This record gives sequence, C-alpha cells and structure tokens, in this order.
Amino acid sequence: MTKKQNNSDIIYESFKKWSEKNWKDTIEKHSKEIEEFFMKLNSLDIWSNLLQDIDSNRNLIPELFLDSYMGLIFACQGLYKYAFICLRSQLEITLRVIYFSNHPIEYGWWLEGRRWYLKKGMDVWGEEFNYFRRLKSISDFNSELPNENNNIINDIQNSYKRLSKYVHGSPHTFQSKDSMISPFYSIEAFKFWMSKSIEMLEYINLLFILGFEDKFHTLPDQQKNKIFDFIKSSRYNEAISKIYGKTNMDTTKKNN
Repeated sequence: MTKKQNNSDIIYESFKKWSEKNWKDTIEKHSKEIEEFFMKLNSLDIWSNLLQDIDSNRNLIPELFLDSYMGLIFACQGLYKYAFICLRSQLEITLRVIYFSNHPIEYGWWLEGRRWYLKKGMDVWGEEFNYFRRLKSISDFNSELPNENNNIINDIQNSYKRLSKYVHGSPHTFQSKDSMISPFYSIEAFKFWMSKSIEMLEYINLLFILGFEDKFHTLPDQQKNKIFDFIKSSRYNEAISKIYGKTNMDTTKKNN
C-alpha cells in the first residue's frame, strides 16, 4: 500500500518544480542585469562600514542587505509582487537609517513598539516626509536640479506610494495571472523589476550622501568615486557630482 503523501511534501515538490524552472529561465536571459545589480549592491558595503558607529545603523543596515538579496531571489523565482515589496522595505529602512541616526530617543521608542508618530503621518519622519524636506543638504541639492519643480523628496514619496500598491494589493500588482496560481517567468516583469531595483539602489546612495554629508566627505577618494560610479546612470548624477565633486580617478591611477 502506497503511503499517502503529506500536504507539506506536495507543496514542496510543486514549489521546487516551478521555482527551479523560473530560476533557470531568469539566469539564462538576465545574467548581465543581475551582475550589474550586484555591482551596485557593493555600494552598501561602503556605507555599512562608514556608519557602524551609530547603534541604530548597526541594527538597520543588515536588514537593508537582506531586503536587497531577498528581492532578487523573489524576482528570479517569478515572485515579482514580493520582489517589489522588498523594494519598498529597502526605501523605508534607508529613510529610517537617516532619521534615527539623529534621533536616538525616538529610535528607542520605536524599538519598544511605541506608536507616537502616527499622529504625524505615515511614519516617524512626519507628514509628507517633512523631516527630509527640512534637511539643508537636501534643500541645497534640490536647488541644483535643472527644473525648479524637481524635488528628490517628491520623487521618493511618489516611488513609496507606487511600491505601497504591491503591499496593499492593487489589481495590477496581483501575483496570480490568467487564472494561474503557480508563478511563471516573464521577461517584461523581470526587466521592469530590475530597472526599479537599480533605481532604488541609486536612491539609497543619493539619500545616504545627502543624509550623511559630513561622513561622506571623510571617505577616501577611491570609495567616493565608486559611489559616484554606482549612481552615474541616475538623472540626479550631474547635480550630485556638482555639489560633492568627483575626483579624477585617472590621475589617482597614474600616481599609483
């Protein structure tokens, strides 16, 4: 008599079957994009080492790494909805790293689960991202953007709202498509997620430059230039380079 298969075994075998197929299809067609993702992800190592002297950073930055890796894993498995949820978490944690670095008391409250900030808006930084709008470094940066209506915090806020639709289940974000429950690889869906993932890593680098201006200036030129290279495709590249200055790496190499 054949032993009846447990539901857990059935689920595992089903997951393994579609997951392996999606992984294979994704890696075969997108290895170049994935390598670019890892190259830009290396920028987080620089920031992690630079910001270790603050308690909140030591706790929050590892989660930023995990969200980045898990987003890629979900995307390679065809779980695009959950990959986008990881992007929103990356953005949220980046903003908290900056905010809590200057608010240790509020960080302690947050760890305790206090909800003091709810009356101020969506999160600890206040309504309409007001904390970040008032930072001088961000105001100075916005003034260098080519259009007076451009504002990096408006862009961040709009990105947050778009990504929140994946969290709250707007119809166009549904994981199940065409009456299918098992996820399947989609070249369009993966490319769209990857473009937004690269954009998010650029946002993270830009926000850390602006949020930790003094610390950024202490970095060796080689590491500063690496960060500039990671954001060179960003539409903010010209403004950030103008304010913080990119050193000439060719000169550095010749001197070595």
